[in-house]
Amino acid sequence: MSGCGTLAQSKYKARNDAALKVLFFDLLCDVGLIESAPSWYLPETPKPEYKSDQASTFWDVPVYAEKTEVRASRIDVRDLDKQKKMLLLEMSCPWMANRKQKEEKKTFK
Repeated sequence: MSGCGTLAQSKYKARNDAALKVLFFDLLCDVGLIESAPSWYLPETPKPEYKSDQASTFWDVPVYAEKTEVRASRIDVRDLDKQKKMLLLEMSCPWMANRKQKEEKKTFK
C-alpha cells in the first residue's frame, strides 16, 4: 500500500493511525490527560491537542521552528511534560521487505 501514492494518502494513513492510537490513548492515561483509554476497536479519533498543568500531548500536529533544523515537520505524537522531557512517537506499517529502509527513514526524522 505504501508504494501507491493514492493508497498511501488514505488507506495506509488510516492503518497507521489505527495502530498508533492504541499507544497514544495509553500514553494519555499514563500522564493523566484522560481517565481511561477507549477500546482499541472503537472508531474514536484523537483530538489534535491534550493539555494539563503537567503535560501537553499532540496528535499529528505540524512543528514550526524558527532557528532549529527540523527534519520532520509532522511527527505522529509529541508529549512534552513540565519537567522539559519530550517523547516523540513515529509509527510506520511497512511491508517486510521495506522494514529496514523505513526504520532508517524514521530514525533520521
